[in-house]
Amino acid sequence: MKNERAASVLSVVFALIVTAGICAAGYFLLGGLPDAAFVGSIVCADVTMAWAVANGLTAFFRQRKLNGMKGREAYEYGVKLQKQLESDFQRAEQRAKRSIARSFWQVGIVSTVAVLLVLFAGGTRDLFWMPIAWLLSAWIVSCPLRMILTPVRHAPEERETLSEEDYPRFFALVRRAAKEMNCSRPILLSVSDGGIGVREEGKCIVISLDPIECKLLTENELFAVLLHEFAHVVNRDTARAGIFRKGEVCWNSLGDIANGVVKLFYSAVLVSVALDVTAYEMFASRHHEMQADEAVMRAGCRRDFINATAKAEFLLRFDRVPRRELNFDVYASEQPAEDFMSRRLALFRQREGEEADEWRKWIAVELPARVDSHPTLRQRMEAMGTETYDTNTRESDEAYLAESDKLLALGDKLVLESVKPRYGELRRTEYLERREQMEKYEEAEREGKELLQKELTDCMYAYYGIDNEKALKIADRILEEDEGNAYAHFIRARIFFERMDARCVEEFRAAMKRNPTFYDGSIDGIGRFALLSGSEELLAEYRSTAPEGRDAAEQEMRAGEYRRGMPLRPCTLPEDAKEGIRAFIEKTFAGLHYRSFWQDSPGMRRRSSSALGAVRRPSASMSAWTGCSLASTWEIGTIVSLWIGGASAVPCAAPNFLPSSTI
Repeated sequence: MKNERAASVLSVVFALIVTAGICAAGYFLLGGLPDAAFVGSIVCADVTMAWAVANGLTAFFRQRKLNGMKGREAYEYGVKLQKQLESDFQRAEQRAKRSIARSFWQVGIVSTVAVLLVLFAGGTRDLFWMPIAWLLSAWIVSCPLRMILTPVRHAPEERETLSEEDYPRFFALVRRAAKEMNCSRPILLSVSDGGIGVREEGKCIVISLDPIECKLLTENELFAVLLHEFAHVVNRDTARAGIFRKGEVCWNSLGDIANGVVKLFYSAVLVSVALDVTAYEMFASRHHEMQADEAVMRAGCRRDFINATAKAEFLLRFDRVPRRELNFDVYASEQPAEDFMSRRLALFRQREGEEADEWRKWIAVELPARVDSHPTLRQRMEAMGTETYDTNTRESDEAYLAESDKLLALGDKLVLESVKPRYGELRRTEYLERREQMEKYEEAEREGKELLQKELTDCMYAYYGIDNEKALKIADRILEEDEGNAYAHFIRARIFFERMDARCVEEFRAAMKRNPTFYDGSIDGIGRFALLSGSEELLAEYRSTAPEGRDAAEQEMRAGEYRRGMPLRPCTLPEDAKEGIRAFIEKTFAGLHYRSFWQDSPGMRRRSSSALGAVRRPSASMSAWTGCSLASTWEIGTIVSLWIGGASAVPCAAPNFLPSSTI
């Protein structure tokens, strides 16, 4: 954040200096023609204003068209867009590149007009007009200067970079794969915990090696994966990704003062950039993955590649489920673990022995999503003409094993360095607070003491992923008192989903029926379960109902939002309840002044809200009270609606063709 602010300030300072220099140049070069300079500056000012008006109107109508779509319209729009793109990937790629180029050209044109404006304004020698034109031009020019100051390349840090002296076997393997794929570019190796991957940084190809995956794969399997990665380079997938990343980084870098320039002059073209680039990356990704697979197949490494992919799929399924040892126990010590990555690998190998049969069962029936970044393992096996895979292969070469051990030790070190500065906060939220809730529940159980529903809810979330049997037991107790409790249904749904238990579907349905803010997380869970379990019937139902369901959920959420002029009636909540709510607000929104309005709303008594699906646990102490709504009007004029029983205001997102059409 500090670096971003420094870059913003620096760009403004440079813009002021540059435009002041141009103004001075106009003062001396055009000072003899004040009338002509004045006309020129007025023309430039008119062109600037006309551009802003045209941009604003275009952006407004484009955005209104997209945001005004109903769920079904958005879904069909996404399907249509996908068909158009898949009919000609090359044409779609060129369109995305043109959108990015057009956005930069517009920056150049507007900035050029701004420079001419201040140049002519200097020639007028008008002490009133010159400062106005200078400040306006500096504001506009700060945008391209901010882009120039933004580093687009993200080469690995020195501590993440591998040396050939320490890892000769890996370097030899990578170079052999590059040679096989006819890639002669300079190569850099780095360590990463996000899987084995490839990207371009200038003229250099960066290969990221995941220590855990390198430990799981044999040398031949790693070679097959590297062939796949270098195929992306040869197919220019990495070059394309670099272009897209450059556009994204440049535009995302603009903040503070430059943000106003973007809204005023470039918002229309950015809508096109967002649609063209996002759609291409979504819809073309699987196609490019399968093209890279074909290169592996031509190299005769299909068997090793399928084995490697199966191992990666096993690791993915292991990581999808919360693990007590990695999410809770690891934070028990006051000092961070020095071997987190090694612990994760050891736990994976242990659970693989216990859960591998289940993983194989579901991998065999998994259905492909309509849109996905990668093909499923089954799709890859069918494309390569392979019917089986073997995840039990092990490397025996001592030199390779020694280097993979060294890489794992480096991974442990980097994780420790990353976690250490924030370990205290992590330990507090992930261990101490959760343990406190567990102890409260255990004490109440021993003493036969009844806990409030709010307290039971907090305990249920504390146990989720740590002791799911107790989380289910608490959820059952909550549902005995309130059969429609959305929190309890959602936790049951998540646990059943992670166990691949079909009961999750009805629990997701109950959660989103009870509370519309659970809709996105619940309907996504149903769709994912349909894919993972291979249920064509459930998937068809999901696709036929999701768009309309989302419309209904958004409509219900909007109906409950506080709006200026909404009639308010006296609230019958006891004073201690109100004090508790005030205390929560003051703690959560420290430093902001507010006014409170209380209103009984019987129609809301059945609701307890949280943006679940995005958060694991509800905000502390807010689920204690139900039956009223609170609207707080901040002094800055922003109205935040709080449904009592959940987290703070839940934003109502505009309909989007992406979430409802990808599964």
